[in-house]
Amino acid sequence: MGNKPIVSFNSFELIQEAFVKNADAFAGRPNTQLKVLRGGIYGIVMTDGELWHTHRKFALHVLKKFGMGKNLMQERVINEVRWMIDEMKEEELKNGENEMSVHKKIDVAVGSIINLLIFGYAFHEQYLEEFFKIKNFMRDFIKVSGNPLFRILSADTSGILQRLPGFKTAYNEGKRLGDELRTFFNYQIQERRQKIDFSQDSEPTDYVEAYLREQQKNEKAGEDLEMFSNEQLFGCVFDMWLAAQETTSNTLSWMVLYMMTNPESQNLLHQELDKIIGSDRIITIEDKMNLPYVNAVVAETQRCCNLMPNNVPHRLITDINFHGYSLKADTIVVPQISSVLYDETIFPEPLKFKPERFIDANGKFISKPELIPFSIGKRACLGEGLARLELYLITANLLNQFELSIIPSKPPNMTPIIGGVKISQPFLTHVKQRF
Repeated sequence: MGNKPIVSFNSFELIQEAFVKNADAFAGRPNTQLKVLRGGIYGIVMTDGELWHTHRKFALHVLKKFGMGKNLMQERVINEVRWMIDEMKEEELKNGENEMSVHKKIDVAVGSIINLLIFGYAFHEQYLEEFFKIKNFMRDFIKVSGNPLFRILSADTSGILQRLPGFKTAYNEGKRLGDELRTFFNYQIQERRQKIDFSQDSEPTDYVEAYLREQQKNEKAGEDLEMFSNEQLFGCVFDMWLAAQETTSNTLSWMVLYMMTNPESQNLLHQELDKIIGSDRIITIEDKMNLPYVNAVVAETQRCCNLMPNNVPHRLITDINFHGYSLKADTIVVPQISSVLYDETIFPEPLKFKPERFIDANGKFISKPELIPFSIGKRACLGEGLARLELYLITANLLNQFELSIIPSKPPNMTPIIGGVKISQPFLTHVKQRF
């Protein structure tokens, strides 16, 4: 990539051996031009060493306190699921409209869930303009980070390429976008800071408040403020928002498309919901074990949409001898998970949407160790637990409430937009209430 050699791991066995069994050696991150978007090497995704360890641990601690793995987190997600369903029903009732952008409703619901955790409020009516502003920023970021010229730039530490025609345009666009994102998020952080009464030793209600209270505690103790700096707060907020909103929302967008274009799979899913749920009640995590086909649809969506065409690069921390190859410290290494998800020896007919591949002979859901959309090892996705909860609850409840089908005069374009993640083309869905 550019002037940097990259070692790619393309089978499940090799990825597991390298990034799980030799996790410490493979846990670094390269110094890339993506820092242009962040103002430096900050956050959780692109940092390593003590800074990464400290902030991954801090984020997991905060998420756990806010109910990760408990009913409180499910309640937060279900509140947004109810809002999404009500919005869709109201739009159909008020406008007599059964052709709608389901993805936009999903977008706002997923965005509200992560914004509640980060800043303490959902979007909905009064904040919709704000949501679409940040959504556009994130969409532009995904496009820029997937631009081949910018990806080559990201590996060029000399700074020479950014002065050349073509590369200069990509670099300037990345810098402009980074400046806009920092301005936007720092304004939100400052607004949150002004509303906190630091004289009261109360429990924080969101991630930013928890971070700012930790920052103040360190300042009073005379500790090094670099570990919990304002720049690092922006980086963490940026990473959490991008990872939790864009990946989950885009996966659910593909789920809707697969249901529209595979009506036989949707019919089987509806049969299961009618048999097990049999009403328009809200489906919860307690129903999960009894809904194998719903779980299979989620799993097959994650496999088939193959959301990350290029996985986040790692950097070797130490020299290592791997299968006879001598790999030196600071070598860039990539677990190419997309090749595993489309490996026909593991998933026969990999380009076909077949939820049945995750159902055993007894009709039970079976997971497969090779299904690793969240990556594996020490750098696996921080928000995997929340994402799994959202994917299940939104899929189950959306499909229990509605039939989703193609509008014959407006068929969806299934060609993905390739950026940092694979985004679906804009599409409309014919929506019919089931109750």
